[in-house]
Amino acid sequence: MNEIEKLKKIERVINSINFGGILRRVDELGRIVLPIEYRKGKIEEGKTKLTVYQLGDYAIVELLEEQAKSKKRIDELGRAVINKEIRDNLEWKSGDYVEIWNVEKYYILKKLSVDSRIKKQIESFERDILEDIKVTIQE
Repeated sequence: MNEIEKLKKIERVINSINFGGILRRVDELGRIVLPIEYRKGKIEEGKTKLTVYQLGDYAIVELLEEQAKSKKRIDELGRAVINKEIRDNLEWKSGDYVEIWNVEKYYILKKLSVDSRIKKQIESFERDILEDIKVTIQE
């Protein structure tokens, strides 16, 4: 499949998305943790090569064949670095929420637009979960 066909296929997939993806946050180094639900059976952490590019309002993380020459890899924690140029173009900042969908070897990422009230509710929910985890571990 040539590049144009590949981009057209991704565009068709993006246009057909009618369900919510999994939310993740952009960290201070521009990394996104790809959901484990999407990684299982597809990714060998620290070894799987990838490329990242922008398509409209989306960042696309594409898994590559083993022999590909890319130096980018998904790390041991399932994180992929999104290029600074792409983050700047899409106006992604550290702490922003990104919605992620997975179709075949493509991870489709889009910044989640939420008002500050909803964002605060999500952050509160995250704190509650972390507190529950800490209590469970201490018991």
